[in-house]
Amino acid sequence: MNKRAFRAVLWDIDADKIDTLPVDFVLQRVLTYGTIGLILLSIKESGFDAVKKAFGAMKTSSLSAKKYIYLKNYLLA
Repeated sequence: MNKRAFRAVLWDIDADKIDTLPVDFVLQRVLTYGTIGLILLSIKESGFDAVKKAFGAMKTSSLSAKKYIYLKNYLLA
């Protein structure tokens, strides 16, 4: 995992501990707070199915309505 890229969404986690975090936690943070570029990087590094699974496990209220619709209907369809 590219620590520098994911640091933007893991601002409250010590940089040395990022590698020990569960992948689902990191992916949900990326989906919630990350840009489309960071989401695409997550898909490249973790795989489409892992990102889609993390998205499916999230509450819809954790994302803005526009972002949820975009991810559900376009990017992760």
